[in-house]
Amino acid sequence: MRQLPRVVQRLGLPGLLGLLAMAGALWWQQASTGLQADTDAALHEADRLRSVLRQVSIDRRQAESADATPSMTPAVAWQTLWQRLPAGGQRMALQSQVWRSAQAVGLNLPSLQVQAQRETWVPTTAEGHGLWRQRMQLPVEGSYDTVRAWVQALQQVPGLGIDGLDVQRPDPRSEVVKAQVRLSLWWRGQEVRP
Repeated sequence: MRQLPRVVQRLGLPGLLGLLAMAGALWWQQASTGLQADTDAALHEADRLRSVLRQVSIDRRQAESADATPSMTPAVAWQTLWQRLPAGGQRMALQSQVWRSAQAVGLNLPSLQVQAQRETWVPTTAEGHGLWRQRMQLPVEGSYDTVRAWVQALQQVPGLGIDGLDVQRPDPRSEVVKAQVRLSLWWRGQEVRP
């Protein structure tokens, strides 16, 4: 203890400040290590709780969907879909429904490209029915709201799917848009070319 004033005198003010800074750094390292461990533990607990909540949410959704709808096998789902498809005799009426819906909203349909083929990935039934797909490509012109209303009306046509819709406005000052609409009309029909 007697030598402490001598050591302090030898270190001087810069040495004392350095010694105090080193002691402060050691203290800070110890404090921050404990703080980091507490932070890591809190993050780990938050991750665990998130995982538990996610699993509870998934379990609840599965329980609600199991209660809401009875389970359906893929074969039953396919049969249900197959029975809802229009018969081959209805395809011309459905095509004209597409035309009438365009005329009803005031759209101009200058042309129509059609290609029909039997989808071979679906086997033919015992009655000789296969799955047919008629692709239609329709260029239309009209206001954006009119095209949108027509596309919404198309969604009511049985067996019709919208494959693509490309809308362009050639003149930014005009309300008229040009659209290319690609549709697929699906039906179940005999092995005779439509």
